[in-house]
Amino acid sequence: MKKISIITCCKNGASTLKRCFNSIKKQTEFENLEWIFIDDCSNDNSLGLAFTLFNEFDNIKIASTVTSKHKKNAFNLALDLVEGDFFLNLDVDDELVDEAIKKIFFHLKNFSDREAVLFGLSLYPNSQIVGDKFGNTESKTYHQMTVSNGVKGDKYFVIKTSSLAGWRYPDIDGYVPEGAIFLDIDRKFECRFIDEPLRIYHPESQISKKKVNFIKQRFNKSHGRKWYHLEVLRLFKEDKLDASLWVKTRVLLKFLGYLALSTSRRMSIKL
Repeated sequence: MKKISIITCCKNGASTLKRCFNSIKKQTEFENLEWIFIDDCSNDNSLGLAFTLFNEFDNIKIASTVTSKHKKNAFNLALDLVEGDFFLNLDVDDELVDEAIKKIFFHLKNFSDREAVLFGLSLYPNSQIVGDKFGNTESKTYHQMTVSNGVKGDKYFVIKTSSLAGWRYPDIDGYVPEGAIFLDIDRKFECRFIDEPLRIYHPESQISKKKVNFIKQRFNKSHGRKWYHLEVLRLFKEDKLDASLWVKTRVLLKFLGYLALSTSRRMSIKL
């Protein structure tokens, strides 16, 4: 039986940590899981609460970042600890649906060597699907699905650990889009898309995190997004991503916009 590692990176998530953990504990394939909990310099009781969960589940690894440099750095630390054949990311304010791991194992049984990622759907707490279904998509990669074919909404994914051998999020200040994890995967492997819910997404937790205004967010995230859109343009150049001229132009315009924002941000910092 294959083993799955569940990564949870936490920044002040004590209020929802137990809910997240309970959704892991009630999975019927519980014995084939390991949970990797990374505390990203929380100033609440997240870390202490995580240690108390040893009494309920002994297959837990707990670590802490030295300094908080956004979730990507905590995630890089977690990747160093993964022992499972596959891994998934479960935010501290979200949940796995009932039987999520059982569904995942069902599809992984006949994964080919070419396949590296299993994508499923996310649900809101009221059981509505987040964004679009995949339908009869002909997409074979993450960026083909999101960039070329325009499938919208927060999806859930399970990644073959070996497909990311040696890969880590870049050491860039601030936010880097989550899609960066698929840049190298899309060059070498394929994805499988299933219209089955795997996660419950709690948007109210995300809204409560947005303490800064929209303009400030755009400035703070511009550097990482500039880098990411440049990498997507490289996928076009390498013929690893097929898209219409309009889609390519849109990505280019986004890159130029974030380039301008990041340049303005550096100038404002110097001033």
